[in-house]
Amino acid sequence: MSEASQPIPILVVSGEVEAGEAVKADLAVTTNGTHDIPFQERSLRVGMKLGTPEPREEWKQAMEQAAALALLVRHVDVLSLDRIREIYTLMFEELGKPFSVMILRNEGESDFKMSCPHCGQKIWVRDSDVNKRGRCPNCKKGFNLPSQIRHLRTNLQLSEDVPVMMVVKGNAASAKIALITLAKSLFGGTIEGGEAFVRDAVLNNTVRVDIQ
Repeated sequence: MSEASQPIPILVVSGEVEAGEAVKADLAVTTNGTHDIPFQERSLRVGMKLGTPEPREEWKQAMEQAAALALLVRHVDVLSLDRIREIYTLMFEELGKPFSVMILRNEGESDFKMSCPHCGQKIWVRDSDVNKRGRCPNCKKGFNLPSQIRHLRTNLQLSEDVPVMMVVKGNAASAKIALITLAKSLFGGTIEGGEAFVRDAVLNNTVRVDIQ
């Protein structure tokens, strides 16, 4: 098989095992740990690494063998962001691989989990409340409510050219479009229809933010 016809290796990485297993099931990843997605005259060979990036050298080796990486995210609260940063540091700052971000949501879900910037309380924010002024039910302090994508971009300092796409649990097509979009970024061009679908234990319970 010539190099031009060989599958393009794409690695999906996530510190959130449950989210990763959901996408793994949607893509019907085989027992050998990969799934092939048709792409132009080749295919994308999708693999996955989930959980804490240990042993570090094993994760690093898997990332080095990939042509590009997809960082899968579910929540953007403080604890989740800490896990995301650990993987992000390895995949981007150390390896410099092309990558995209996939945000997983349930079908019909219109809110997301983040943390109060003042006290760290986990809170739910509705998409319809983005850009409004919110108030934390725990510390009673106010703050401007970001979108999930903007909050993630700000915390990871992602440039605007890094693709960030929503994928829907149970909808394999949404995950495939996100991965094909990443592959397209390696070769230029865009994909039709590939727009986005649409610290303490005491703070473990998530509450809905108040609107001021």
